[in-house]
Amino acid sequence: MLLSRFFGKSKPIVFLSLVVYISIHFWVKILQTNSTSGFAVAGKYILLLLLFFGINFIVKRNKISQQNAYSVLFFSLLCTAIPRFYIDFNYLIPAFFVVLGLRRIISLKTQIDTKKKIFDASLWFFIASLFQPYLSLLIVLAFLGVLQYTLYSPRNLFIPIVAWVCGGLFFTAFQLWQTDEWIFFYETYSSQFGWNNFSAIWQNHKLTFSILIPLILFVFFAVSKVISKAQLALKASLILLVLAFVFVFLGWMFSSQNHAAGLGIAFIPLSMIASTSLEIRIKPIIQEIVIVLLFVASLIGLFMPI
Repeated sequence: MLLSRFFGKSKPIVFLSLVVYISIHFWVKILQTNSTSGFAVAGKYILLLLLFFGINFIVKRNKISQQNAYSVLFFSLLCTAIPRFYIDFNYLIPAFFVVLGLRRIISLKTQIDTKKKIFDASLWFFIASLFQPYLSLLIVLAFLGVLQYTLYSPRNLFIPIVAWVCGGLFFTAFQLWQTDEWIFFYETYSSQFGWNNFSAIWQNHKLTFSILIPLILFVFFAVSKVISKAQLALKASLILLVLAFVFVFLGWMFSSQNHAAGLGIAFIPLSMIASTSLEIRIKPIIQEIVIVLLFVASLIGLFMPI
């Protein structure tokens, strides 16, 4: 099949075509906004490309998938299905820090500089949570990474706590310097949690969600089969990425948001594991249908209002 054969290769032309595709989406949508700052637009575009290449780096470096472009294909099509994600700094910046945190957590399997990696990952997740408080659930992922890779040293369980305390102290000091008021980081979270207005979100993205939900269920079904047969190192990485998606999704569900852009961050770990769903032994026609449906959802995002 044409599409699965093309994106099943890890060649420069494949990555270039995807960069061009998301660039078209970005510039079409950015022209529909009232953004007048060239620096802001350039910053958003650079962050989007950093997410693209960051996901590819993590997947290839940690051998989560085979030599193909399925992970960045999933990311490109999933994130462009929800345009607000890639034109809003409030989502692009925390998404970037989530990528940095996931990179450090997954690399714990090398057993090199484990304490530094745990601290870094926890701190990146903390910074991400300052922009989107529901990402604070990712601290649980840091503890699970410790249990998964460094259980031989129980003291490592204190490192995520130390990282968040340090981050909280720096945040409080910065706020005190800016405003002369004691504002603790957890106070910024108090108004951000509550059951989101999913019915309104569904009405605005009914067609997109009708395509994405079955695709996500297919990915999880396929990944469960891969996990059951994978080697220990790959199994641990896939489980952590699955949990990362679950934590971000649950956090978004319990945040007081009235739009779907927060799901764009959940698509980051989902994209990393989604490549395995097309690598298992399935009929080529199914691979083609999955990719076509992803393109349909992405094109709906291109023509829908922001």
